[in-house]
Amino acid sequence: MKNEFDVKNIVRVEVKGNDTYLLYEDGSSETVGNSIDDLEKEFLEWNFVRIHPKHLINPVFFYKVSKFVTPAIEMMDGTLLPADKNLIDISEFYFKEDSLWNKILQILKIKKI
Repeated sequence: MKNEFDVKNIVRVEVKGNDTYLLYEDGSSETVGNSIDDLEKEFLEWNFVRIHPKHLINPVFFYKVSKFVTPAIEMMDGTLLPADKNLIDISEFYFKEDSLWNKILQILKIKKI
C-alpha cells in the first residue's frame, strides 16, 4: 500500500540516525516510518535521485553541483548535500545534453534563478 505523501512539495528525504525525514518546500519536516530505500522506490515516478546513502532529492528543487573535494549537490534553498560518487555520475550533471540534470539546468537558466 502506498503512502499519501504530498510528493510535489517534498524537497528531499534525509536519514539521521535511525530516523527518516521528509523535508518540505515550506521548511517543515516530518519523521516517517519508511526507510529511504522504500521511499526511493515509491518516489521513482517523480524522478527523485539518490545522491548519497542518506540523501534522496527531488530534482525540481536541484540548483547546482558545487565543486569541492567531495562532490556536493546544492538545493534551491542553499542546502549543500554530500553526493556519493558510487551512486551518481557527477559528470552527468555537466556533460550529457539529454540528461535530466541538463534539462533542469536549462529550465533554471531560463527562469534566471
